[in-house]
Amino acid sequence: MVNDPVQPGTAANADVSAAQPRPPIHSHPLHFAGTGQAYFRVWLVNVVLTVVTLGFFTPYARRRTASYFYNHTEVAGSPLEFTASIRRMMVGFLIVTAAYVAYELASFLEYEWAVNVMLVLAAVAAPFLWGSAMRFRTRATRWRGLRPLFVARWGEIYRQSWPVFAIALVWIGVVVAFNYSGLQRHVELAQAMEALQERHDDLQAQISDLEDASDTPDEAELAPLRAELQTVEDQLAAPPYQAYDDYFHIYIDAVKAKWHVLAAIGVAGVVATLPFVVLLEFNYRRLFVTRTQIGGLFGHWKPVYGDFLRVWIATIGVSVLVLVLAGALFTGLGVMAAAALSMGSMGMMIWAGLLVAVLWLAFIVFAFSPILAYKQARMFQLLWNNIGVGPLARFKCKLNAWAFVRLRLWNLLLTALTLGFYRPYARVAEYRMKLESVTLYVKGDLDELQGRLSQEQGALGDAFADLIGLDLIS
Repeated sequence: MVNDPVQPGTAANADVSAAQPRPPIHSHPLHFAGTGQAYFRVWLVNVVLTVVTLGFFTPYARRRTASYFYNHTEVAGSPLEFTASIRRMMVGFLIVTAAYVAYELASFLEYEWAVNVMLVLAAVAAPFLWGSAMRFRTRATRWRGLRPLFVARWGEIYRQSWPVFAIALVWIGVVVAFNYSGLQRHVELAQAMEALQERHDDLQAQISDLEDASDTPDEAELAPLRAELQTVEDQLAAPPYQAYDDYFHIYIDAVKAKWHVLAAIGVAGVVATLPFVVLLEFNYRRLFVTRTQIGGLFGHWKPVYGDFLRVWIATIGVSVLVLVLAGALFTGLGVMAAAALSMGSMGMMIWAGLLVAVLWLAFIVFAFSPILAYKQARMFQLLWNNIGVGPLARFKCKLNAWAFVRLRLWNLLLTALTLGFYRPYARVAEYRMKLESVTLYVKGDLDELQGRLSQEQGALGDAFADLIGLDLIS
């Protein structure tokens, strides 16, 4: 049962309140009415059409998926509705795709200034994109005719996003520390050797083209090219380049010589970053709940930063345990494969090599999947046990984190064995476990609450839509 908030007032008011009966608390367990078999058909059509259209069906696939899960999610006996505009989803998809293509093109053409500008713009725009996504999410959701609105101002969003810039400063410091560790000298040497090797290859290509173009090539044209080629070869054969086969080996030697320093700097960077990452997640989740409005009521938020930090620390502990166990298991299997490789024929060696590669991939997947599942479950518990709608509604969650981890591992195994075709069933099973662990507790009659929210939203909804600019990138 959810306790009533204590309101200050006069003694007379207190007597009146005491005389009035408290409204009963009604519980409404959340329910998912979908099935893996039904979602499998939606998923299969999405996959086929996305492949056939070279990815351009993606926004339609996302809308179909969201609509399926929303329409089969029942809150107090009524399903959610997903009302997003496919046009806006397509525009957002095209903008993101164009930005990604531009970034990849700039990287391929080695326009470092353009890449750096894009990265800076992405960092500056990240809070804007998050806010736009939250506004889109709430505007696209409807339940019993009620539509929540995320009404945070852009100033609020950027103030809560300051950990992003703190993280950037930490890693700028890490890069500076790398440079002062002596690594920069190796980087400059490698870059100089790479430039010489590229010039060497270019000169060889020019000389070869001139020699192939005619039976009697012009020696006057070839002579300076051959002279420059000889100069470049002499430079590559002289110190400090003569010790390396190519520029990549300079990086390898640098890491070998400085690995302990580099590792210490990297670990320090991760440790310094962690509190800001946790704070960023805390700020964003709190802002989303407390600045989302349903009618005249805002979300109720109870967690504190320490709650989030404890979840992250517990996740790190689980990570160490899982990585040690998985590493020991897959190392043993790898040793067995290597032994078979050393004693067998060429065919067996090939199969053993493939087995080692598969084991390495399996290690990555099976080691990190339970870690992510544990963190998701703990965070889900924390949030849904500590949020509500104004003073009238609260949520309680009984999700078992380790049961969710076991379900994730089982789903992962079945998905691998079925070459991915179990994925829709796995998604439904995980969604159902999380959703049906939540119960909504409402103070008073649900229909009265809905009527109150509908009246207040009717007066405010359209005004907020124009006032805060909900028609943004979706």
